[in-house]
Amino acid sequence: MNKYFESSYLAFEITSSKNLGFVLEAFEQLRYLEENDNNTWKYRDTSDYYFNQRPIGGDRPFSILNVPILYTDLTATLLNHGIVPGETNVFVGDQHMDKYRQHIENASCFSNSSYAIFFHSENDIVKYMWLDYNEDLSIENDRFAISKLLNHLGEKYALILIDWYKKIIIDLSVKENTMQYLIDTAGNIGIANSGA
Repeated sequence: MNKYFESSYLAFEITSSKNLGFVLEAFEQLRYLEENDNNTWKYRDTSDYYFNQRPIGGDRPFSILNVPILYTDLTATLLNHGIVPGETNVFVGDQHMDKYRQHIENASCFSNSSYAIFFHSENDIVKYMWLDYNEDLSIENDRFAISKLLNHLGEKYALILIDWYKKIIIDLSVKENTMQYLIDTAGNIGIANSGA
């Protein structure tokens, strides 16, 4: 994996479970926009109004982790789970992301061929973390590795995964939920595309 959309920034967000109430309130606002035909995201190009309602940029009541995690510790954890650093981050330009481009360009990226974990840190403390995946390729071993990693992080730091597109929340401490989410999002695409 060497190309990502900038708009994946915090679209599949990993954050503290303490932000659950904040996320649920944001979901209600997004549902309101959908019900009132303000959301063109699902069917056509992204509407500026809807896009700007998704609370991106890190303005959450609680920091990503209940206990600070060091860049060096997270890097070691990722390497121990077989997720390797990318040499460069190659992004597809998105005009909506100009405000956040510095966070995106300075993020660290660790990946296997199907999934990637991005994180932005300041003073060796991880501030934002998000997941991305390759829609054209899903390898079962990759999915197992990333599921195991997410479950480890969820158990250790009480993290949740937020899919802002589907408006669902995954408790990363629950193995079955994490794996099912990965299967539902990109788990069968590679199989379908291969004609099997």
